[in-house]
Amino acid sequence: MIGLPTESFEDLDEIISLLQKIKNMANGLKGEHNLKKHLDLTCTMSIFVPKPFTPFQWCDQDSVEIIGEKIKYLQNAVRNLR
Repeated sequence: MIGLPTESFEDLDEIISLLQKIKNMANGLKGEHNLKKHLDLTCTMSIFVPKPFTPFQWCDQDSVEIIGEKIKYLQNAVRNLR
């Protein structure tokens, strides 16, 4: 999930780091089990929407422009993971 209150681009870097670690582990499993095909990794991102009756109900939602920047940042960073 992206767009959480107090989220920064350093948090997005951690998402990218986690995806890289998962990819490395998948490649390790492929080698251990002598798999011929590659392992597919699918990552889906959702945008934070504050809901009533939750601790986040009064938090602001990121603007469309900021969410667009974060999505482009993630897309460009994970392009090399394919």
